[in-house]
Amino acid sequence: MLKQTLFITGLIFACLSCKHEPVEPEAESIVPTNENIMDTCISSNISFTSNVFPIINTRCATPGCHSGSSPASGIGLEDYTQVKAMVDYERLIGTIDHQPGFSPMPKAQAKLDSCYISMVKTWVLEGAQNN
Repeated sequence: MLKQTLFITGLIFACLSCKHEPVEPEAESIVPTNENIMDTCISSNISFTSNVFPIINTRCATPGCHSGSSPASGIGLEDYTQVKAMVDYERLIGTIDHQPGFSPMPKAQAKLDSCYISMVKTWVLEGAQNN
């Protein structure tokens, strides 16, 4: 009986002293290709070709989303004209910024990094030029 008591006491002690800290997966790069588009966040003179399109191309115009012959919701984002149309319809910022009344994009994924959202907003405010 003493052996059972000691065994159970030891088992309880072992269970109570065990500390579980969940291991968080490494954060996925916000933009997985184009070698992280930029090393620092810029806030002016945003270029569609150098800054905005690489974000859109790697996070939105991907297979099964807004590219190909049957893009999601009929919205293609594979070139300047298509992206500019979403700017003109005032849909681009609302969706990537997860604003109320808009379908949050990327769908079923984390919101884009605030730096990237800021760059897209700045590009729009600077006239959404094809540069």
